Amino acid sequence: MHLLGPWLLLLEYLAFSDSSKWAFEHPETLYAWEGACVWIPCTYRALDGALESFILFHNPEYNKNTSKFDGTRLYESTKDGEVPSEQKRVQFLGDKSKNCTLSIHPVHVNDSGQLGLRMESKTEKWMERIHLNVSVVPRGGSSGAGCCQLDLLGHQVCLHPERAQVLPTVESPWEDCDLPASRCGWEVPLQ
Repeated sequence: MHLLGPWLLLLEYLAFSDSSKWAFEHPETLYAWEGACVWIPCTYRALDGALESFILFHNPEYNKNTSKFDGTRLYESTKDGEVPSEQKRVQFLGDKSKNCTLSIHPVHVNDSGQLGLRMESKTEKWMERIHLNVSVVPRGGSSGAGCCQLDLLGHQVCLHPERAQVLPTVESPWEDCDLPASRCGWEVPLQ
């Protein structure tokens, strides 16, 4: 009878210990080339309601002294929804309830590294990390190529002004992805 109390406390802890975690779906690593557009598909779930603040960091590091993250801020949401002029190459395409999709255009080689999505709701905070690998030129040598990324189903998606292709996932992120395009923003329905 005396052992039942600690077991119940343990079960209660296990049941609710994961309740403060946010849930995300996005590619772990994105590959791009200099001057291209990177579209970052991302969905999330916050357990305590709507998103209040969003910051996209480049190579974030946690500062124990200030209890905040330091790093280059590529994008930061504002209260009035206006985007500061220095943030024009990064667009938050998501919403305050479940979509954290982003685009970076143009992307530069020095953008390679870790992207940190700092999400804050009314009572919770979370840092989600995505690795970005930017090459000087894509496989095949064409530097005027467009977007190439992995969707949430693990397919490679290449965008071209006249058409879109969904390719089976291949070993190299550049395989069959030398399509010329100069900008990002075409909607591609994935089936």
